[in-house]
Amino acid sequence: MKNKEKLQKTTTKTRVDSTEVVPTKRSFALAQRQEIIEYYNTGYFTAEILCKRYGISVNLFRQWLRSEKRREQNQLKNSQCQMDDPDYKDKDAEIAALKKALQQKEKELNYAKMKHKALDILIEIAEERFDIIIKLAAAKKSGPWR
Repeated sequence: MKNKEKLQKTTTKTRVDSTEVVPTKRSFALAQRQEIIEYYNTGYFTAEILCKRYGISVNLFRQWLRSEKRREQNQLKNSQCQMDDPDYKDKDAEIAALKKALQQKEKELNYAKMKHKALDILIEIAEERFDIIIKLAAAKKSGPWR
């Protein structure tokens, strides 16, 4: 029973600062660490004040700073590697080439549609002038029963 009470007392200890009371914790989530580091980077708080406020040691806080700096450097390297990649630069050229090819295909499609329409008109004129049935004969020859 006494051990339980002692355990509860140690887990509910709080660190007091002039503005805020924060319970001590044994571990902080990454988002919480980054938030504390952001407070430090604003310049309004020293490392010692933040460590007192959040109940962590200065050495641990410095370790967080180093790991955050490494994480940022790795992200920067990754983004630079992407930009240095020749495939990354070629993507703009590839997109431009694909757009140009698309425009060419659209022109060809429009030409084919116009040609088809012209041939339909020609067939209609021939049917009227020569009094023959061309479309029906063509439909019978290309039908699925042949």
